[in-house]
Amino acid sequence: MEEFCYDEDESVCIMDTDDEQSLRTLNFFSSWDAKHESFIVSQSHVSSGSKRTQCGENSEFVPRKRVKLEEVEQPSLPDDIVYRIFQLLRPLPDLLRASSVCKAWLQLSDHPSLWTTVSFNGFEHVSDANLYFLFKNTERLQKLRSISLSRCHGIAEFSLLNLFSSSIIISGLEAVDLSWCSGVTDRVLLSLSRLEKLSNISISRCFQLTRAGIETFLGSCKQLTSFDASYCEGLASGSVRLIADRFSDLVTLRLCNSYRITDGAADLLARSCRHLKVLDLSWCRRLGNASANSIALNLPNLRE
Repeated sequence: MEEFCYDEDESVCIMDTDDEQSLRTLNFFSSWDAKHESFIVSQSHVSSGSKRTQCGENSEFVPRKRVKLEEVEQPSLPDDIVYRIFQLLRPLPDLLRASSVCKAWLQLSDHPSLWTTVSFNGFEHVSDANLYFLFKNTERLQKLRSISLSRCHGIAEFSLLNLFSSSIIISGLEAVDLSWCSGVTDRVLLSLSRLEKLSNISISRCFQLTRAGIETFLGSCKQLTSFDASYCEGLASGSVRLIADRFSDLVTLRLCNSYRITDGAADLLARSCRHLKVLDLSWCRRLGNASANSIALNLPNLRE
């Protein structure tokens, strides 16, 4: 059986009531507001060219109203509730997506307290243009404390230099992860040495770094509690001696596959950095039993 639903513009919607989905749709419209909003009549009583129809003695046609979206009262949450929800989201990509919903969400999503940590993990193909778009709004980055560009293979040196030259962005930056980042060079590392609050940095697998660049950074950096330079071919015993001389409060040190490190440098490191809890010297082929004994003797807090 077919049933017709008249609309305000005299058009006729045909629905097959033998079909379950059509029947559910028909029931929805008829139960929406059968008295005032819509009226369903059977095929045998409808003339498609006539707006007035006869459907029994007491029936009458009442056209369905079309309501504009702006006339509908939209449910809304208080700003403080939305802000608390935003605190549970990641800046990338969740907050960026939320900011495109409406102007109110755009303003809330730009609050600096929501942008203390920015991580590009999982976005390996981020470009220089993406980086510029994200960081051009420096107001929301006033409280930035940690940034990860790990495995970002499409970022050039100039983008990183521009990023770490912004006084607003770098003022409170404490942790930087540049492992596997293609644009990291000696110049970028030198710009990072000017970060006054930098205490945690990873330059693992940054293959463009040289021995001079790494040692210049270590000689200029003010404080470090965590340093990862695994698989950096430029790292040598001189770099380890700088670490031992300048960063006695170091807690985490990863120098995996640093084949130039000697037993003497490892011994000095163990005697100077007694707060170490994590030390990775795996695949350092020039280290022998003397290094292992010194580490066991001088680093009682070592866990890994």
